[in-house]
Amino acid sequence: MDRIKTLIFLAVFLFVSTGEVYSETVLPYSVHWIDMELEVSGYEDIVPADRGNYMEWQHEAAVRAQSKMMRNFVQAMSYVRIDAYDFFRDLLLREVEKNEVLFEYTQSYKKSHIRYSEGTVYITKSFPFFGEKGFAWRLINTGVDVGNFPNYKEYVFSAPFTGLVIDARGIGRQPSLCPRVFDELHQTVYSIDLIEKEAFQKWGAVQFTEDPDYARFEERVGKNPYRVVALENEKLIETDITISNEDTKTLLQSDITRKNLMEGKVLIVIDGVSETTFRF
Repeated sequence: MDRIKTLIFLAVFLFVSTGEVYSETVLPYSVHWIDMELEVSGYEDIVPADRGNYMEWQHEAAVRAQSKMMRNFVQAMSYVRIDAYDFFRDLLLREVEKNEVLFEYTQSYKKSHIRYSEGTVYITKSFPFFGEKGFAWRLINTGVDVGNFPNYKEYVFSAPFTGLVIDARGIGRQPSLCPRVFDELHQTVYSIDLIEKEAFQKWGAVQFTEDPDYARFEERVGKNPYRVVALENEKLIETDITISNEDTKTLLQSDITRKNLMEGKVLIVIDGVSETTFRF
């Protein structure tokens, strides 16, 4: 890393560590939980100068807008929730080396949308969390205890399921990249520790939707998922979910079902997940 790159990297880290807070009405970024991406924007006015022409002034404004957009991307790390305890900012402060990983990612991700008005340049980028171009899986550690689901002595008649669908509507649950699912005894039924790294890289731990028929995501959870209703549990942090012991026993009887869970074939139906906080 050369000197200029190092200085930029340090500036990014210092900006993350400031913990500035903005009003939700002016946030230039938003999380699209259904599409699993972070949308970030920046804009700058085109300022005429004594020298040059309008095209040059446009270009200069675009450069400034790009810089502002990247600052907004870093600021967004304080708002994108990983799990019950951490936002990305917490992770980056705790594991400083991952700031460089994030910096390298932002420099290599070129896809953007540029829009010009009469006097302003707007630049927007949508950064996917997962997939080949995603950034979340580059920062979040997964798969430290793959397949170690809880064991229940009682036998429950069951069948292999192609995935899991949890209806968590109406109980105040909030989306995060790595939610946990517990039984009524507070044993961990599902978390990123239990799933394969390749699955997390592909599409994350869970898919969120508002649609109880989950038409867009049938491929993920298959034709015969186990459908359960989440239990209200005021003791849990709002990103986590409780399901009944009976549902858990039924779910985990089959090795085939366990394998599908290890591959991240989980969908959570939740209220208001498509709403975004993007504003200018």
